[in-house]
Amino acid sequence: MRRLFVQFYLLLMACFLVAVIMVGLVYKQASNEKGERYLSDLLRTTLSLIEADLRGVPEDRWSETLANSDYGFTFRVKVEKMSNYILDEESKQALDRGEIVMLEDKYLFLQKLQDSNYLLVAGPLRYLFFLHQLKWVDYALLALLGLSLAIPVFLWMRPHWRDLVALERTAGRLASGDLAARVDLPPHSGVHHLGIAFNHMADNIGALINSKKTLTNAVAHELRTPLARLRYRLALLEGDEDTPERQAIERDLTAIDKLVEELLFHARLDRPRRR
Repeated sequence: MRRLFVQFYLLLMACFLVAVIMVGLVYKQASNEKGERYLSDLLRTTLSLIEADLRGVPEDRWSETLANSDYGFTFRVKVEKMSNYILDEESKQALDRGEIVMLEDKYLFLQKLQDSNYLLVAGPLRYLFFLHQLKWVDYALLALLGLSLAIPVFLWMRPHWRDLVALERTAGRLASGDLAARVDLPPHSGVHHLGIAFNHMADNIGALINSKKTLTNAVAHELRTPLARLRYRLALLEGDEDTPERQAIERDLTAIDKLVEELLFHARLDRPRRR
């Protein structure tokens, strides 16, 4: 049962994982696009307001101005040089176009200040950190759900396996010579029709063996009677018992008698012995 259970469970898990991955990819693509767009729109307004406040302020006082300003944000906003971050060419081009770039690994949002090599850095955002942690919670829930699938699989497979074991034991008894062995499965069993077919097969096998045994016995006994008569009449014949013709007849009768004995012996062996 263990092997069958593992095979069926692995197949079910594979189908489950394929479905989850397909749905997850679609959901992730849609949610990421919506979430990033929402955050970008929200931060674009915020960072544009800060950038407007920094206009006319010398670059060396930008950090001080931000520190003294009270915007009421739940995240930090600071000014840093672009060289402090390792960015790919696509991100640099996006910053040059005035777009907001997100650094997922650091939970930061970057926007370039116009006509400068400085960046407005917002974050780290607790929302992004929460999403990152939530991802591991999703993985744990998926693993738990996958493991929990073993319970219905076991509950569904156990009665089928029990009935198959009963069928296997009955087949073993039949093979050992118990021609009266029959399997008794409940009507609601998933292999009930298989049990009925097995019982019909066992009935037919028993009937064939009994018919063959009856026929063999009948043939053997029918041959014994005329053979006994021939031996009796041969003994009553007058003459020399050692003539070649008489000896030839005796040999033929002895050969036929041996064949009859073999028929009876095989008839006794037609019914397999119980082990």
